[in-house]
Amino acid sequence: MASYSWAVICTYPGEPWLEELGSWPKISFQGKTPRQIAAIKNSTQYRLNTIRLSLLRIEPRIIIEPLIVAVGLLQGREKPLCALFSLIGDYFVPANSNWILPAKQQFVEQVFLPAFEYRASIRSPEAFETTTRVERCLFAVFVKFAELMTEKQLKPVWTELISWAEDALKPEADISLRIRMITLLHLANHFYESFNTLAIPYFGRLIELSARVLRTCNTATTDSAQLFLHGGKESIEGLECDLALIQSIDLIRSCAKHREFFTEERADLVIQPLVAELENSKCAGHEARCVPHLADAIYQVSDAHPNKFANMLNEIFQKTRSRKPKIRYRTLLMVERLFDKIGDSIAPHLPMVMPFISELLEDENKNVADQCDKIVRLLQMKFGAELNQAFTT
Repeated sequence: MASYSWAVICTYPGEPWLEELGSWPKISFQGKTPRQIAAIKNSTQYRLNTIRLSLLRIEPRIIIEPLIVAVGLLQGREKPLCALFSLIGDYFVPANSNWILPAKQQFVEQVFLPAFEYRASIRSPEAFETTTRVERCLFAVFVKFAELMTEKQLKPVWTELISWAEDALKPEADISLRIRMITLLHLANHFYESFNTLAIPYFGRLIELSARVLRTCNTATTDSAQLFLHGGKESIEGLECDLALIQSIDLIRSCAKHREFFTEERADLVIQPLVAELENSKCAGHEARCVPHLADAIYQVSDAHPNKFANMLNEIFQKTRSRKPKIRYRTLLMVERLFDKIGDSIAPHLPMVMPFISELLEDENKNVADQCDKIVRLLQMKFGAELNQAFTT
């Protein structure tokens, strides 16, 4: 009987209860005193809590089908969907693992993956930040789901998630498929925030996908017909492209912190697209990607493989000879943060750097020359008289 009631509640999207899942009911407070308003809200909250507790008392194995129905009904509805997943998350406790684990495939395919289509269903600049918050709400429940599993049990789940999204990079993929890649990378970064080192074994394929996103979203190196995502400033396409790049860069940065995982082969896979991102100025949000995201990722890669840093640094400074002042300027912004993080270890590379610095101090663009001057002052603070020797070497 309890499961029937639950199914009926979920099957009728017009039911007030579904609205109450994620927000206060549409009650008029006009003419009410503050005390009366508080009483109305408290009684509503009490009712919602009672419903929630009643649902959680239902034998878990019999509510999965109604949950699947509810996910379908509430897809694309911000507050009810988040509240539903908050309820689902409360089922993901060790005491329920004996029924959750046998049903994990069903949860992935019929609960999480349909919900992860939220970003593709709500595509507008106005809803963009809200969409990111909704995804983080969904991801928090996925983390609780993952905590119930061993590495062996969780690995097939990540394999399925990657399979769900990787077709996004095929040239014939439509926009709804391409959006999946943003959600997957966003999930991976959220998962890393929760599990840190324990998340890394699932990210091997994701490193390759991140490098491909960087390459195929770069307007400076990729033909327009082959671009994965691209759009102008403040357009939904531009916001999505920027987020895809940020999530890719941040995932690479996190992986590079783990040297055993971040092999030389993986470093070689990402170095070129990371450095090339300095020229990707036509994609919205470029300056904010360069600092801090790109600078921090390049630092972690160089820290993991110091033998590759000299070549990387030379390639970075080659970008300061671009004909576009904003690329020269943003490269120097990135260099300033990079040098600050590297500290004294930059000393062996000063003879290579200084000819570029000397040129840039005389740059015809004032912003570029001023930013270069800031880097010189930073180096003077670190090295003092040694810096003058590097200029004359």
